[in-house]
Amino acid sequence: MRRLRDEEGSILPMTVVIVAVVLTFSAFAVDLGLARVARQDMQSLSDAVALDMARKMNGRTVTQIEVDPAWEQAKEMTIARNNATVGADPEVELVLGFVDEATGQFSEAAPGDRPNAVRAIAATTVGFSFVQGEAETSRSAIARLDPAACFSVGSFAASLASSDSPLLSLVNEALGINLTVLSADGIATLREAEVPLLALASELNVGGAEELLDADVTLGQFAAALATVLNQSGNTVAAELLNSAIGSKVNAVPGTFKIGEILDLGAGEGAALDVGANVLELVGAGLLVASQGNAVTLPASITIPLIATLEVSLKIIEPPQIACGRPGEATARAAQVELSLDGEILKVVSGVINPRLSVDIGVAAASGTLASIECGSSTTGHQISVDATSGLVTTDVEVALRVLLGGSVKIEVGPGMAAQRDESIPLVFEPPPSTALPSGTISGQLSSLGLAGLSPRVTTSGLIGGLLGGILSGLLTPVLGAVDTLLTPALNPILKLLGVELGGAEVVAAGRPSCDAPKLVG
Repeated sequence: MRRLRDEEGSILPMTVVIVAVVLTFSAFAVDLGLARVARQDMQSLSDAVALDMARKMNGRTVTQIEVDPAWEQAKEMTIARNNATVGADPEVELVLGFVDEATGQFSEAAPGDRPNAVRAIAATTVGFSFVQGEAETSRSAIARLDPAACFSVGSFAASLASSDSPLLSLVNEALGINLTVLSADGIATLREAEVPLLALASELNVGGAEELLDADVTLGQFAAALATVLNQSGNTVAAELLNSAIGSKVNAVPGTFKIGEILDLGAGEGAALDVGANVLELVGAGLLVASQGNAVTLPASITIPLIATLEVSLKIIEPPQIACGRPGEATARAAQVELSLDGEILKVVSGVINPRLSVDIGVAAASGTLASIECGSSTTGHQISVDATSGLVTTDVEVALRVLLGGSVKIEVGPGMAAQRDESIPLVFEPPPSTALPSGTISGQLSSLGLAGLSPRVTTSGLIGGLLGGILSGLLTPVLGAVDTLLTPALNPILKLLGVELGGAEVVAAGRPSCDAPKLVG
């Protein structure tokens, strides 16, 4: 009993020590926690300031930006909107510069440079609650402009914009659509009208880029959505023109198509939605999708006096696409086509020999990849560059002869192939208020069908046919060269009228670049 009474009250010193230690660690935890919260607040603030200020650069030089009073005001407004931070009033420093896309490294810009990025450094101090002193903390963020642009490759829009194009009139007739109501001024109005892709996605009730590309629409729904967005953006003239051209007849066109068949956003889907796409390009691509797979017989022919009269038909294999996105990611392709010519040749000997010529020309899709975007200012305009490749051209030729006294000869040549072309095409936009969209071409017409260097295959029947076959075998190579020389110049005017360039490719801007969409890169 005496031993137990001696131990009474011994727990008190231990309790005091433990409480002191716990309070000390709690005090450190609270102070360290405040510092941690302050760091998180500074990171959020620097992110917000960097993104907001990147939008304000507007293609100007460092000197032009820094002398503008609105630049500092915009920074203070962003700080004020994000003022729920721990610690003293934050201070934010801005550094204008460049971010190397390959390495991700930031470098400060010189006064005369036009920066593409801004670094924001936010700093504050936090006073400790339980111990003496304070902690300084800072965080930084880098926002780089993430420009995007829309363009198309090929010349399908030129055909649809031509009131005297045979292809246009046949598409009109096949689909019941009256695009010929558009005057030259009306066509120019639609060519200058742009539809924001984000607004188009909203009108079609889809959530984002992937959903937009996957959306199934009829031609009527697509045209109505374009017209509605034009109205919402205040371009009522273009909306009325589109409605008058399309009317209610598109609702009778059966079937649906995915918007991804005519629009490619590349890997940079988010940035691509910030841009606007040209209305005429979108309508043209939609029309071609609606008539996809239908051979079109043109009311046109090629006549070479005393030599040949050939009927022409054109089949669209694949619709062209409008590409929107970032440099290196957005790629557009032109429509693949098959062109066929068939008719009587060598009329001077038609009483003795009845020769017919059939020529099938296949054109692989031309393509273009957005190579660069140079964002200018309100006085210098923007510029994009597209690396374009014109498609390969294959040619198959068949000549069938029926001799008056019996027998036949069939000559087959091909496929011959013309070489592809590669060229970088710059597209320069005029500064506002101009809304004109630039275009460029891989120059040159079709120079050869590739027949001269081919070895013909001769099939004969009957005695006279056999005799002719033996003679023709030795004579065909120079004849093929002569046919190539005569036929190619005759083809080029027809192809130009149709908007088909077998020997080149046309790149058309499908909207002005978006140069004020930033993203955080550091």
